Amino acid sequence: MSTGTHHWAHIGEAGFVGGMRFLVWTYRCFGRLPFRIALYPVLGYFFLVRGVARRASLEYLRRLQQIHAPFAGKPGLALAWRHFLSFADALLDKVLAMGGAFTLDQISMRGQDKVVPLLDAGRGAVMLTAHLGNLEVCQALAELQPKLKLNVLVHRRNAEMFNRLLERQGASRVRLLEVSEITPATAMELDRRIAAGEMLVIAADRLTPGSARRSLAVPFLAAPAAFPQGPFILAGLLRCPVFTVFCTRRDGRYHIDFDLLAERIERVRGAPDAGLTPWIARFCRARRAQCVQAPLQWFNFYPFWAPTNEP
Repeated sequence: MSTGTHHWAHIGEAGFVGGMRFLVWTYRCFGRLPFRIALYPVLGYFFLVRGVARRASLEYLRRLQQIHAPFAGKPGLALAWRHFLSFADALLDKVLAMGGAFTLDQISMRGQDKVVPLLDAGRGAVMLTAHLGNLEVCQALAELQPKLKLNVLVHRRNAEMFNRLLERQGASRVRLLEVSEITPATAMELDRRIAAGEMLVIAADRLTPGSARRSLAVPFLAAPAAFPQGPFILAGLLRCPVFTVFCTRRDGRYHIDFDLLAERIERVRGAPDAGLTPWIARFCRARRAQCVQAPLQWFNFYPFWAPTNEP
């Protein structure tokens, strides 16, 4: 299937810059209830007309149910709608996080004992994440932890607009870096940030347009899916520790989980996959555990298990 109109980048999400500005304004002026009133009709329209997204939700929910059974019965349209509502709630929390509404007592952390020594030593690391939960809460955490400086790598070309939006919301320790390809200049800049003790956050679960040539098929929820090699290649080039980081809402609180994936990712010369498949598989296992704990917080509304992973 081609990377045309059904690719996730063309399906789009409600988090584009103009929409985020409007949502920030709505929440600040009128509060949570009007925010929901403004958002839910849009979400309902999206649910009704975006058959690709609706079917993708059901496929994920049914695969997860078949293996781990987190739901009471067989997933249907009602559960898919709850999945969409969960996305809406996450979007509201994105707005709150960007506005500095979260405090440390609303956030629980696990595995920070592996990250703090790096911060104290002024060492950087790569943190691999996924479109699951709410990474923006981690960005809010950076504002609350003076030594933590996050650089979030994105493929969009509107990173500067997002940065201006973040600055207007008071976020000074988070930067979005647009990286379409890794050039020598890009690698040098990222290496400089790692050497300065900063963290690079990369979503490692989606192919970006044009990245299918450098993908590897790895089982996820009992079926192969294509994952980009790029984040793992970059982590290896930077010769630094690599963590997974996920942030999900459970029991009324946000939980941030850090796990060490590798002290350093080494590529294997001569191997068909350059030795990356075991690391991607390990990343998949960490993400699957998060899906079991927060089953409605997976936000990949496109055919993830398509033959080429390019819906």
